[in-house]
Amino acid sequence: MGSVSESYERAAREWDESGRPDPEAKAWSVMTMSWWMVSPGAKHDGVSQRLIDYEARLRKVLDRTNRDWLDSRLDGHEYCRICGQSWRAENCAYCTYCTRAYPPCCGDKRGLVVLPNGNLECSACHKGEIVG
Repeated sequence: MGSVSESYERAAREWDESGRPDPEAKAWSVMTMSWWMVSPGAKHDGVSQRLIDYEARLRKVLDRTNRDWLDSRLDGHEYCRICGQSWRAENCAYCTYCTRAYPPCCGDKRGLVVLPNGNLECSACHKGEIVG
C-alpha cells in the first residue's frame, strides 16, 4: 500500500473511530481524494468501504456550502511549466500532496516516475501521486 493510500485510509479510520461526525472538508483535498479513488493506484492498493463512506461525507459537507464546489475549483487556468501553454484547470492532473498542476502537454519532457501502484509520482514534492 502506498503512502497516499495509507494517508487516506488513516483519515477515514480516525473519522470512523470518532463516531463519523461531519469532517472538515477542503475542496482541494476532496477533489484529489475523489480522483485518487478511481486511479490505477487505488485499484492496486484497494479502497475500503470506510474510505468510500468518508469521501461521500466530505462531498456532502462541501455540497451544503456550495453545490458547485468542484466546478468552482476547476474554473480557472493552469500554465505548463515547460512550454507555457495555458490549459483549463479541468483538463489538468494534480498532485495529491502539494497541488502542483500537470497539464496534458509536454508529458514526455517531465521525466515522471511510475510508482509501484501504477500512479505517477509528483516531480515537485515526491510525496504525492498525480491524479485527475
